[in-house]
Amino acid sequence: MFVEVKSSAGAVSEPLESLGALKRNRMVQTAEQFLVRMGLDGVQVRFDAISVTPDGIKHYPDAFRP
Repeated sequence: MFVEVKSSAGAVSEPLESLGALKRNRMVQTAEQFLVRMGLDGVQVRFDAISVTPDGIKHYPDAFRP
């Protein structure tokens, strides 16, 4: 499992809105490189996200798929 944590000081916007396609692609590429280096290529993983705002913490299991 790989996790992206996003925070926002204001409750106006959801921090996960900044987790766009470019950022997701970079996360997937980095995860793939890590898995290959660790000899785990081909292992299925999931990408979770955590949002931290003044309103609290939210966990988004399986937030996106490559």
